[in-house]
Amino acid sequence: MVQSVVDPVQGYIQRVYADLFNRVPDPSGLANWTTALTTGTPRVAVASAITSSTEYRTGLIIGSYQHYLGRGPDPEGLGFWLAKMSSGWTISQMESGFIASAEFYSKAGSTPDGWVTKLYADVLGRTAGPSEVAFWTGQLAGGASRSQVAMGFLLSTERLSTVVNGYYQHLLGRGLDPAGQHTWVGILQAGGRNEAIIGGIIASDEYWSKAADHLVLAPSSATIMFGGSQAFTATLFDAYNTALGDVTKATTFTVDGSTPCPAATCSPTTVGDHTVTATDGIAAGTTILHVVANHTAYAWGSNGNGQLGDGTLADTAFVTQMGTDTHWASIAAGQEHTVALKTDGTLWAWGWNGSGQLGDGTTTNRSTPVQVGTDTSWVSIAAGGSNTVAIKADGTLWAWGANYYGELGDGTTTGRSTPAQVGTDTHWVSVAAGGGDTVAVKTDGTLWAWGDNVHGQLGDGTTTDRSTPAQVGTDTHWVSVASGGGDTVAVKADGTLWAWGDNVHGQLGDGTTTERSTPAQVGTDTNWARVSAGPYHAMGIKTDGTLWAWGWNIYGQLGDGAVYDSRLSPESVSYDKWAEVSVGTYHTTGVRADGTLWAWGYNADGRLGIGDGNSANQSRPVQIGNDTHWAQVAAGALYTVALRS
Repeated sequence: MVQSVVDPVQGYIQRVYADLFNRVPDPSGLANWTTALTTGTPRVAVASAITSSTEYRTGLIIGSYQHYLGRGPDPEGLGFWLAKMSSGWTISQMESGFIASAEFYSKAGSTPDGWVTKLYADVLGRTAGPSEVAFWTGQLAGGASRSQVAMGFLLSTERLSTVVNGYYQHLLGRGLDPAGQHTWVGILQAGGRNEAIIGGIIASDEYWSKAADHLVLAPSSATIMFGGSQAFTATLFDAYNTALGDVTKATTFTVDGSTPCPAATCSPTTVGDHTVTATDGIAAGTTILHVVANHTAYAWGSNGNGQLGDGTLADTAFVTQMGTDTHWASIAAGQEHTVALKTDGTLWAWGWNGSGQLGDGTTTNRSTPVQVGTDTSWVSIAAGGSNTVAIKADGTLWAWGANYYGELGDGTTTGRSTPAQVGTDTHWVSVAAGGGDTVAVKTDGTLWAWGDNVHGQLGDGTTTDRSTPAQVGTDTHWVSVASGGGDTVAVKADGTLWAWGDNVHGQLGDGTTTERSTPAQVGTDTNWARVSAGPYHAMGIKTDGTLWAWGWNIYGQLGDGAVYDSRLSPESVSYDKWAEVSVGTYHTTGVRADGTLWAWGYNADGRLGIGDGNSANQSRPVQIGNDTHWAQVAAGALYTVALRS
């Protein structure tokens, strides 16, 4: 995990430790070096002290042993070479000892030709020509020692240029320039130390400037109702996109460059898109906050349990307004029940209630919205197979409905028909519910999961169900997560996409059908913005607005114009700009950036909302009507709900 970074000096020390030791600094080390730099000690002195440390030199010695001898050092050997380096020996002098040794000579076949050939391969990284081998074997026959020949190779301009270029690539992210080559190679050939060169690079202004490069805000984008607010967190990244820490408390947030956001909570005063800018005095980052007007609710598709909320149990293939209320803020669709928030913070539910998932204290189905309690501070909702989870403004998490696998997170498997708080934590920021599992993100960027784990969808490396929240790994950079029922997909602050759980149809997108019980990265792209997961397929939107799909496609639910078994990795569906996407069991719905509504996949029960009596499946996105004011859409198992301004 990363430590909290609040100033450029700490960011610099974090970067140095990551580059040289592949770890975060211990508290005492961070404090000591921070104090030294802030009290006037030159960076070059600090860099020299760090690169001359026993820990760093030990790493260099181990690396040389592994490279030339294919093993680690024994304790006596490590101690010997540490003493030699402390007395002034260079890395080249040490490595010449390895190369000249009987052990290395034996690995080369115990012949001069084999030794020289291996020297070219291991030191210069290339194949020796016949004339080159003949030259050096001639030198050996003429009395030159293996140590002398080895030093000739190690101090050659060809070898040292490669070494220094490696330092540049690792530490500065670029190749060695001619001036740097001339300077540093000359220093090494004159007996200079590699540690001094590394120290010089990390003491440079160029390296310093890369230690704190940009901020990433979470959530990466957000939509709120007019009059509402959104809390953000900020993570500091270096130029190599490595996270340095949470800097939210030291960061200033503003809306549209002028309106302050107290305590990292922004409240724009007009409808539309607003730019949120964050700066901590070291770096900056931006995101877009969408402020929308009040909405009316619409629904279509299967309605056997009243999940459309129109007062009937009749299916419909037409987009149908649900009542006359115009104060809906957000909506979520489950197996056969729907939950929604109003702009006054009240929570409402309707549809199937056999497990108490409507939260009204009964198990009676409802075909029109019923208020859940009297609380007016609900801010986030998710509908699962037969359960519901929601977050209040104080950051507490609540759950109700079925609890067969522990998906309510209360330590039991007993269902509930009214909201019950999950633990005592007050730092929940987003939540997703699957068929029998729940996943959620806290404000510190940690990811938690509980409930059904038969396919490893909880991501804890097991297939054991859990009845209380369990952290998924130790990462603190998760920004959004979606549960498909047996699979889970999530996005980190660096824009990478991760997935785990059931993969029988390739719904993890990792190119296989192998089930995974821990998060595995999907490809290498770093521009994922949001994802939606179903039990058999998943969809994602990148930061450029393009839409991508993977998993099962037997009904055309991937939207690529074809019908086939499975797509094992993400493929582009549309280069149009998309704002929202929601995955159902066999169908998909989405809203483009222009506010138009689209649907594709399985069309039984009218769940695509085409409304023309055509029940044919659709393998490409089909526009639903001509309206351009759609704000949100949610696909249930057999139906769809949406909000329009």
